[in-house]
This record gives sequence, C-alpha cells and structure tokens, in this order.
Amino acid sequence: MKLLIFIGLFVILSQNAFATGQVPDVIRFNGNTHEIFSFPMESYFAKNPNRRPRARYWFSHLQRGYRAHFEIINNELILVRLETMRSDGVRWRRVISWHFGRRFNVSTFSGEISLPNGAFTGEWRGFTPIFESYIVLTVIEGNVTNVSERDTFEQN
Repeated sequence: MKLLIFIGLFVILSQNAFATGQVPDVIRFNGNTHEIFSFPMESYFAKNPNRRPRARYWFSHLQRGYRAHFEIINNELILVRLETMRSDGVRWRRVISWHFGRRFNVSTFSGEISLPNGAFTGEWRGFTPIFESYIVLTVIEGNVTNVSERDTFEQN
C-alpha cells in the first residue's frame, strides 16, 4: 500500500518535470514578427474538430499538431499559414490551402494575445519566456478592439 501511495505522489508531483516546451505560434503586427505562447486556433478547432489538421507525425514539442502564423490586417486576426511538422522534426508542411483558403479571419477567438516587447529577462514561467514588456492585443470575435502595453507578464 505504501508503494502505491509513493508511486501516486511521485507521478502527481513530477508531472511538470516531464513536460516539454511547445513550439509557439507566430504573429505579425505593425511590421514586426512575434512568437506567441497562446494558441488562438484552438477555439476554432474546439468548435470544428473535423477541421483540425491531422499531423502525420507526433512530437512532444508540438502536441497540438500544428503551428499557426497570424497577421493583424485592418484590425482583424487573420490566419495566413498553418503547417504541420515533417518526419525529420525540423521542416514544415503547409496545410492552410486545403483547409481554409488563403486568408481566414479567426472569428472564434476572443481574448488577449501578449506580444513580447523588449529584451528577454532570462526568466521563465513554466515554458513561457518572460520579457521586459508586452504589447497586449485584446481580441473579440477575431477583431482587435484594444492595444495596450504591460511591463509585467500576466498569464492569459
């Protein structure tokens, strides 16, 4: 019985030790490209699970199966590229053309997207790197309604 309790506690307490950092999505805003550690397409795939791209290979650092590239165009959150990883774990394969067309407004997403703005502090919150400041985009149904700055990291 003590062995089972020990194994159970070990598994519960060590879950974060075995976690793998995830490949970030990418967004282009005001001419700058930023990596983001929130995943706006997940709201779309939650409502449309049959549209989620089927990755041919599974990687622990890409558990959602894809990387999305966004751009803010006329205050809209636009998906411009969606890709899955190839078998070598380095190269990417585009899938957006047969899933969504050339550009797709992510109207299912509402929330905040934090864009790193400033130098990396050398600190991490879990697997999220902490920067000196952030540009925060408030998005409602795929439309940017507010842009602000924060000098501290706040989890979305």
